[in-house]
Amino acid sequence: MDFTKKNGVLVSKQRLFAPMLATFGGGSARGFNPGGGAEDGNYFGSEYQNWTGADLIFDSSSSDTFTTGPTYQSLDTFIDNAGGKIYGGYDAVSYNAWSNGSSTYSGNANFYSVDPSTDRTTLSGAGTSGIASSGRGCTVAYMRDASRTAVLVVGHTAATPGDGAYFYKIESTGFGSYLGNMDFTDSSGAENNSDDVNLVYDGQYLLRMNRNQSIVYGYEMPSSISGSLNLVYQWSAPAAAHYSMVFCGYNASGQRRIIASLAGSDSGGTEILLEAPTALNQYSLGYTQVGSAAKFDSYNSTSNYSLALDYKNSNLIVGGYGNGTYRVYST
Repeated sequence: MDFTKKNGVLVSKQRLFAPMLATFGGGSARGFNPGGGAEDGNYFGSEYQNWTGADLIFDSSSSDTFTTGPTYQSLDTFIDNAGGKIYGGYDAVSYNAWSNGSSTYSGNANFYSVDPSTDRTTLSGAGTSGIASSGRGCTVAYMRDASRTAVLVVGHTAATPGDGAYFYKIESTGFGSYLGNMDFTDSSGAENNSDDVNLVYDGQYLLRMNRNQSIVYGYEMPSSISGSLNLVYQWSAPAAAHYSMVFCGYNASGQRRIIASLAGSDSGGTEILLEAPTALNQYSLGYTQVGSAAKFDSYNSTSNYSLALDYKNSNLIVGGYGNGTYRVYST
């Protein structure tokens, strides 16, 4: 459970799940806030199918496979079902136009097939940002401004100041434009950029892993692009990152569930529950690994660089870049 200050007192942020959605209208999931502001709770927009943040538990015992035909070639990957776009940060900040967007999955993994040679478009702001082929982690998140601006956040491969999180607008007005970048920080506030390959959004915070540390960092989403990102939480992890991660929601105990590709077990995704914080600014939080490493294995257990989640159909997709195959796991 997360906490916030109300009238100077630290109180828990209540999470909004399906029975409460009608209270706010519009279908977007917002944490309940007695003060009336959306910023203090979870928010997922149309790119997440107005998901509630409810726990998605995938079945690793069975899967559908796709082994012949083109696949997306991004590393960390985000599927916007409603928008018919599959986003990636490598080897360009781009999206694949996806003809099955807004459709219901029927059990055939070729549902996610796209051909980057014809379907991929580089965002207009990619050139402005100068990120070129150095983009790595990739997710959709929402600014903490009044309109909850939807942004594509892309991590950078370099461990240098000014090469942290890159922000691109993905709403219809100004789609693809570059908004600026912000450095990642450590618990002391110092710059901490470092080959940032795994990014997800949890409804409030931007979660990040890099290839050099066995750590999950949690940053407050900004209301404007300036300065550095504020570190709020830090969890230990089983290993450093290996190129991709997905966010699967909150369980009944308030733990965040993620599936991440990790160093040493890179043939698939390792399922992890992150310890529920009891206060703000906690930097020594732990984790629980659920099952074996690479529990959600790739086709033929080949080295895997891409994980993605289809929130409309509640599917985990393992594969894409490098191996040219998919395995699709359902809840």
